[in-house]
Amino acid sequence: MQQLLDKTVGHSETSTYSKPQLKRFMSLGFEQEGSQAEVKIIESVLELGEKSVSVIMVSSMKLVLSLSLSFCFRFASSFFKKKKDDC
Repeated sequence: MQQLLDKTVGHSETSTYSKPQLKRFMSLGFEQEGSQAEVKIIESVLELGEKSVSVIMVSSMKLVLSLSLSFCFRFASSFFKKKKDDC
């Protein structure tokens, strides 16, 4: 990826790129390495500003999992107690 950017942009030039241009650079650089999962993550991050909350949110409450605060505290305290005992 670094070599691709060095050849296209150069070392001394400073440029500002749009999100579509950045997405294109990422897809070109990672095509050679076969890291499509990373490309998808970066593209999704670049697209976040274009999406509304209703599109990102879970559509069905059946898919939502919630934990009580007391459960979280009990889990955290038992987890750190086990880590302390292991030392």
